[in-house]
Amino acid sequence: MRITLYFIIFLICAIFFSEIIFRAFFVFRLETPLFLSSKKIINYFYYPELKKVDSSRWSDGTFKILILSESTFNNDWGTMEAHLFENLSQKMNKPIKIFNLAQSSQTSRDSYFKYEYLRKKHFDQVIFYHGLNDARANNCLDEMFKKDYSHYAYYRLINRKTRYENIPFFITPFVLDVIFQQIKDRLCRTLYVPKEFPRKEWMDYGGKIKTREPFKENLSKILEIAKAKNESVLLMTCAYYISEGYSLEKFKTRGLDYKATRCPLEIWGNPENIEKTILAHNQVTRELALEYRVSKFVDQEKLMPKIGKYYNDICHLSDEGCELFIERLMDKIQ
Repeated sequence: MRITLYFIIFLICAIFFSEIIFRAFFVFRLETPLFLSSKKIINYFYYPELKKVDSSRWSDGTFKILILSESTFNNDWGTMEAHLFENLSQKMNKPIKIFNLAQSSQTSRDSYFKYEYLRKKHFDQVIFYHGLNDARANNCLDEMFKKDYSHYAYYRLINRKTRYENIPFFITPFVLDVIFQQIKDRLCRTLYVPKEFPRKEWMDYGGKIKTREPFKENLSKILEIAKAKNESVLLMTCAYYISEGYSLEKFKTRGLDYKATRCPLEIWGNPENIEKTILAHNQVTRELALEYRVSKFVDQEKLMPKIGKYYNDICHLSDEGCELFIERLMDKIQ
């Protein structure tokens, strides 16, 4: 009986101290309070950009815009946000706040996770812009592909977050699960699709577009959330440009007509496969715009001229390209 009691006391102390240690780690890693909710800690761990939304002061008189996008809208990769803010400031007679959650390498699934987390926040305008990054997920054998993208190590972990983010007081189960999964993957030598450059020996498999349905599912979930919240969504197809005579060598030596040289196409796969996939994803965006009767839709793929001066690579736009891109959507935001 005494041994059992000692064991219970030891177990309680072990859980308590492990919780404090793990929370202290997140305090230094994420710069968050020690006793933050597990849901916020987990989501900030994967998406630290959400912190700026939670920490912002919400004024009823401010026009609030949420951007869900891959890196095309990210400030490190272009001037989209600056041009959007400048145009809106001239157009609207009210304060404007842009919550730009665009991040490099992220897909439509990441945007779904972030919008789901922000379900209780209200935005006057949601902007969705994806179509390229999901294409990287196609670079694997058919039998490896998972609709939830868990054939990436990154998504295998992040897909598990919903198991733990609603445990109100404990972060320990989440941390132990992440550690266990990583140890298991190393011991079993599990193969995953790399988050950056695809495996060269798998790139030919990207010719089969396996991401059409997952892309559709992720965007549909976002539109369903927006519908439930009665929020306006601006949908856009993905604008892209593959310079004539493209090759990796020409790209590296600036032998193409791009304004700059940011990212070679090979980051996403074989050029011919990438173009087919972007077109497939854009068609999904068009179809869902009709299905959900989205009144704010801009077909940027067709509107943006395929001229090198507007692009720094296949998807990131020059300053001149960003200015033109934003002009194309301004009449949709009111």
